[in-house]
Amino acid sequence: MTKGIIKQFQKQYLNFFKRVKTLQGKISPDKIHDLRVLSRRLRASISFLQIIQTHPKKLKSLRSKIKKITRDLSSIRSHDVNEEVFRQRLPPRHSAERKYLKGMFSFFEKERKYLEKKSFKKISKISLPEKISTLQNKKLSKNKLEAYFSDLELQMKKAKRDAQQSWNLYRKNENLNALHPFRISLKKYRYLVEIKYLDEKKQKETILKPFKKLQDQMGGIHDLDVLHQYLSNKTISKEFSKPIAKQVYQGFLMKLKNEIQRRLKNFRPQNQPQIQKILEKSL
Repeated sequence: MTKGIIKQFQKQYLNFFKRVKTLQGKISPDKIHDLRVLSRRLRASISFLQIIQTHPKKLKSLRSKIKKITRDLSSIRSHDVNEEVFRQRLPPRHSAERKYLKGMFSFFEKERKYLEKKSFKKISKISLPEKISTLQNKKLSKNKLEAYFSDLELQMKKAKRDAQQSWNLYRKNENLNALHPFRISLKKYRYLVEIKYLDEKKQKETILKPFKKLQDQMGGIHDLDVLHQYLSNKTISKEFSKPIAKQVYQGFLMKLKNEIQRRLKNFRPQNQPQIQKILEKSL
């Protein structure tokens, strides 16, 4: 299994390295999203590779650099999600309301260019090695294997415990502030499960399927909330200063808020049995 992880990590890292080095101009939202997901998987893998390698400090340094890239791409990703969610909820074509809202796209375009320039400049200054020479793919000692599997199990137990605590907190409050920690903790648990079942593709896909369904639902609620906050700021509201435009703008914000509340209301009743199954099952 450890050889499989090292091989998979090397393949993913090379892919990541090539993508980072070609960051320039307009990069599609899907490619930005895929790069951030890949960066998080690499960071999760490094946490365990440090245990079985002879130069863990170099891997720790690499993990820190990858984390900076993840962070620098986050503003572009948030922008792309805002634009997509906004586009999906525009009134029908030729409607009176749509003509007042579609002006937002020029605002989105200008902001995207600014964020690309700012983020890519920061990332270009981060020095990544093309190859990771510290990784050893040779047969590991029994002690290192035991340490690896022991730490993986401990991290999985902790991640599941954190997810359980976050879920219990959400059940008491059922609001956005409580849902976000559960979404993040479940995501961390999922990445660890991926590592454990790396060499068992079919079993991994079966196990991760309910995780993905839940994360898609929680991610949808989170995206709506981020868009609502984004459109509510003063800079945006100034774009709708005229009476009719202001009325359309406020109506759009109210529709977003109502959709968020409706999804929150339905989330626990629809998903509680599946969530309890995930958190109680031994993986």
